[in-house]
This record gives sequence, structure tokens and C-alpha cells, in this order.
Amino acid sequence: MKRSIFCLALLLMVFSCAEKQPVTTGVSQVDEGTATLYGQVAKEHLTTLKEVGFFVSTTENFEASQTREYRSPEVGGDGAFATVVKGLRPQTTYYYKAFVRVNATSLVGEMSSFTTEDFSEPMHAVDLGLSVKWCSCNLDAAYPEDFGGYYSWGAISEYSKTEYVRARRKGDGPELDIASIKLGGTWKTPTDAQWTELRKKCTWTWTSQKGVNGYLVTSNSTGNSIFLPAAGFWKGRTLVDAGTGGVYWSQTAGGYEIGDENDLWYPQAAWRINFDSSGVYRGSSGTEQGRTIRPVCK
Repeated sequence: MKRSIFCLALLLMVFSCAEKQPVTTGVSQVDEGTATLYGQVAKEHLTTLKEVGFFVSTTENFEASQTREYRSPEVGGDGAFATVVKGLRPQTTYYYKAFVRVNATSLVGEMSSFTTEDFSEPMHAVDLGLSVKWCSCNLDAAYPEDFGGYYSWGAISEYSKTEYVRARRKGDGPELDIASIKLGGTWKTPTDAQWTELRKKCTWTWTSQKGVNGYLVTSNSTGNSIFLPAAGFWKGRTLVDAGTGGVYWSQTAGGYEIGDENDLWYPQAAWRINFDSSGVYRGSSGTEQGRTIRPVCK
């Protein structure tokens, strides 16, 4: 596994409409899937300071669906603050800007960037002694701790807050499965029954792996394990519970069916598995929300 430390000079100037605000300086340390960003706010603004942190994005224009906000837990007496960014992807350029919220005003600094090295791991099937083998990482992920892509139920393209492109129905699931489309072979999105099997025949341990929270799921028969990161989910324009909870789709429809503009009947809800540090649960939810997928194969 490659490891690298980048020290990138960060010079961030925060602006208001009328005058220049305090300079924020620091360095970025990048180690595989984690980065630590540092900054500093001028002392004269500490008394009115509410929040500080960084916006981190894979796009230069900080598109909402590709941008996350990381708040710093505390600010030192000298105005220094730090933010840990987790779940970075290999060979990816990230753009980041410091933000400072003073009174009712949000101030944003200049943009800087860094690029991660290749620390990806080959995707493979893991034998847990069950009816299907489970993928070592999420769909679109480059390693087990990577959140991967988010999809609405039955969608044939990644989650979008404005457009829901989905496949036709076939039985209890979509006619086209995005896991099959992307991975080929016998790969598919797991059924509700297969999630139940995983939940009942494996030991689930809440843990942190390479700085990412999630569940280590260990087979009671083979001893092999997979890691399910707490990737959260997209609801409208907001990424919810990333780092504290996970919600994964099954391909099994549930709830009432509704018609759409093309006269296609689609479920109003679908079965999924969700978890946080308190436990693992089966439930159903609206098909339009963006959730992660952990593929399975024969």
C-alpha cells in the first residue's frame, strides 16, 4: 500500500463585501484515504466566531452533490483550527476552501487543491459461507472504506437531486440492475432475503477502519469478513449521516406502487438495511433517495 505525505502551502483570504477579513494559513497532510487540513483565524474575530471548517469537493465549482462540509470541533486561543477529512479516493484531485461563520455572515477563503496517490485495492468476491458471495467494497468504491456511489432504487445512473433515470420493473426488482451493468458477470444488487441472511449468519462489529466508521461483518462459518462503511445517504440536496450511519439498498420492492409520467408502475418504497453504532435494522424507504449498494455474486 502506497503512503505519501503532502505538505501543501495553504493561503486563504476571507472576504466580506466591504473589507478584507483575517488571513487563514495552514498545511494539508494526506495519508492514503485521510487528509488533515489546518487553518487560522485572526484573534480579533474570535469573539464573534461561530463555526470554522472546510468545504471539500471533487469539482472546482463545488457542485453540491460532490461537496462535503467538514466543521472543526474547536478553535484554539490563537485562532488555529484543524479538520480531518476521511474517505478520500485514490488518484483524485480534491479542491478545498476554508469557511468562517462570524455572527450571521459566512466568509469563504480562496480555493486550493491536492491530489491523492494510487492506494486502491482490487475488488473481489468474499466467501462468507452464504448463498451468495459479497463484494469486498461498495459499488464504485476503490477500497473497502470508500463510500462509493449513491443511487436511487432501480436507477441506471448515479443519484441526482434533479433527475431520476430508472429501469423498468421486472418482478420484484428492476429490469436492469446497475450492479450488473457496471460489473458484469453474475454481480447484482442483493435481495432483501440475502441481506437478512448476512445479518443473521454473521457477527456485526461496529468499528473504525482507516479512520472510517462502519461495521466489520464476519462470517460465523468461514471467518472471512467484509467492511460496510457508514456512508450515509442523499435526501434531496443533503448528504445525511455520513460517518455515523449507513443505508444500503436491496433490489426488492416494498410498499405501495405508483405510476409515473410514462405509465410505468414503480414501488413507492423498497427494502433496505440501515445501521449505526446502536445496531443493524431492516426497513423500507422511498425509492427516490440516494443510497449505497454492496454487490453480490454467485
